[in-house]
Amino acid sequence: MKQKTKDWIIFAAVMVAFLIGMIALMLNEIEQLWVWIIFIGVWIFAEMKIAKNIQLKWWIWVIIIAVILGIDLLIISIIN
Repeated sequence: MKQKTKDWIIFAAVMVAFLIGMIALMLNEIEQLWVWIIFIGVWIFAEMKIAKNIQLKWWIWVIIIAVILGIDLLIISIIN
């Protein structure tokens, strides 16, 4: 398997893992700001390390962020 393919698989796996973690935090009604700041900081750091070998254009990052926000809104509407 090519290294680029491995990087994409790892990138997607880490993204899914952190999305599951975010859902778990929301379902457990974790409202402490410091927990969310640490969680998001670790997520950003992990994705930056993994994505350094993946050349993504700016609009792809916009799509990724939009999908994550859409998932957030869906989870919040389900919880409420």
